[in-house]
Amino acid sequence: MFIFGDSKSLIVKYYIDATRNKGPKFAEGHFTEISEEDAVEYYVHTAMAYNQAKIDKASQDVLDALHEEFVAVFRYVIQFSEKTVKAVEEGRFSPPVGAKSFYREIVRELRHPSSADAG
Repeated sequence: MFIFGDSKSLIVKYYIDATRNKGPKFAEGHFTEISEEDAVEYYVHTAMAYNQAKIDKASQDVLDALHEEFVAVFRYVIQFSEKTVKAVEEGRFSPPVGAKSFYREIVRELRHPSSADAG
């Protein structure tokens, strides 16, 4: 059987698929091609996948691939999820990797571009 995709996307898919039996369900497909509700659930599963990879003592390449996916999904979700934006701005957001300030800066950049320019 031949599986399409680069090794990074296959790693991400493997770990995210491993979380499907836990937590809320979400549709198959790229996170930009599914409903906003499913994209939020995918985002949750991406964090779960990163945490599982850490438990599994996965290589840094695996953790980096999952971190990149988490950030990409985060950037997408905050475009429409006021709940996520509010959690970040109020300090109630606990990312699986990276500093909270990194994610606050992404919110400022995407949701409040003039304040990001101001420094």
